[in-house]
Amino acid sequence: MTNSSSLVRSGGLNQTSTTSTLMPDLETLNSEGEFEWDEKTKALVLGSFFWGYILFQLPGGRLADSLGSKWLLGGGILFTSLLTVASPLAARLGGSAAFIACRVLEGVFEGVVIPSTHSMLAKWFPPTERSTASGVIYSGGFIGTVIALPLSALLCDTPPAMFGLFGGWPSVFYLIGIAGVVWSVLWFYLVSETPQSHPTISQAELRMLLMTCQSACRTGEKKASIPWQSIATSGPVWALAATHFGQNWGFYTLLIQMPRYFAELGFDLKSNGAYSALPYLSQAVLATSAGFLCDRLFRSGHFRLATLRKAFNSMAFAGTAACLLAITTIGRDHLLNILLLVLALSVNGLSMAGYSCTHIDLSPRYSGTLMGITNCLATFAGVFSPIAVGQIISLVVGADGGVDGDGGDGGDKVDLAERSLQAWKYVFYLAAAVYLLTGAIFVLFASNDVQEWNDPSSSSSMKNSKSSPSCEKYQKKADTNCD
Repeated sequence: MTNSSSLVRSGGLNQTSTTSTLMPDLETLNSEGEFEWDEKTKALVLGSFFWGYILFQLPGGRLADSLGSKWLLGGGILFTSLLTVASPLAARLGGSAAFIACRVLEGVFEGVVIPSTHSMLAKWFPPTERSTASGVIYSGGFIGTVIALPLSALLCDTPPAMFGLFGGWPSVFYLIGIAGVVWSVLWFYLVSETPQSHPTISQAELRMLLMTCQSACRTGEKKASIPWQSIATSGPVWALAATHFGQNWGFYTLLIQMPRYFAELGFDLKSNGAYSALPYLSQAVLATSAGFLCDRLFRSGHFRLATLRKAFNSMAFAGTAACLLAITTIGRDHLLNILLLVLALSVNGLSMAGYSCTHIDLSPRYSGTLMGITNCLATFAGVFSPIAVGQIISLVVGADGGVDGDGGDGGDKVDLAERSLQAWKYVFYLAAAVYLLTGAIFVLFASNDVQEWNDPSSSSSMKNSKSSPSCEKYQKKADTNCD
């Protein structure tokens, strides 16, 4: 994704991704950076992206479902990329106000990307391939972060060359932005909106997709008005929204707060590229593997899709909660803390075969809209989670750090360190509790049956139940014809 996180050393700015967020090096921004911005300004810079991102989740989903995903998704990435390229110039000519404006607009354009992706998935992948496709596609965000982190550090530590295109902190924006523009051009040229509009698709594959993705693939007909009341009163939709919120709460706690936690342990997690990248890489591997395994088990005909979705999601949420609780018992051991962090994020990748695909299961026709709704609500976890962490630490450690004005003696410092470690235990208790609570909500109240309001004109809705692998039989026949 063009807005990939980039930790900028040696004077620069920090980009916050929609897929992952790193704790910014705020001290570097002040002591060595090109811009002397106070803490309030830096907070506005770091949070401004989410203003536009939250606001355009639902509109992005509706536009994707009603007008199509290809141009909306590609356009979102294209304009985000152009704004990324323009960001250094905006900061230098217009100061923090111009840079914040760029960040807000980036959030607006990237706010349509995830809902559009879900809408596209509904059109191009049948239920028997949906988990694998979701795992592979969304793992790209994690892999992009693995590449962007060392690349950003390398560029920032390299003297500027070729008119600043290579080297120096602005080059991070230039190269990532240009890569996004190139990606967008390829996307517009290679991708088709629906199977019907693809120029080289075989008739066998087209028939299979029209059969298994029929409500999402409909084009050329006047769509009925969206059933807002049915969606707003749907128990499965609210269960999905709660689960998505819980996932984001725990995810933000792990990725945003972990560098701060390790700093408390006396270990600079950000300075070690391998440790920084390993959680993202491991999560990508597990997410992709989970999707493949879920689809394979579903195609076997021995499991209902709802059973698989809830099983994978429960393993992800309960496993991550168990790792967080284990962290509270091991004290300041750096290696064990790192291993549990990596394990927590790896296991969390199993959720890609859980709640993540459920929007499409519930309503292929309105999958982008549903993703826009739940992702909008879930993004607020990124707002409230840091506030909760700050409040917990302030209450347990004390607003003044628990140390007298003269610095205190050695006993005070030991007591402060212990109270700080205890505060972090409460942070992990809270995150684990959120995971367990929202995971239980998903098991008890979520559904994977296509809802009646997905296509009210249809006499019967296709259910993603144990009988659904009949679609897979048709797909095998289609694959044989293709050969």
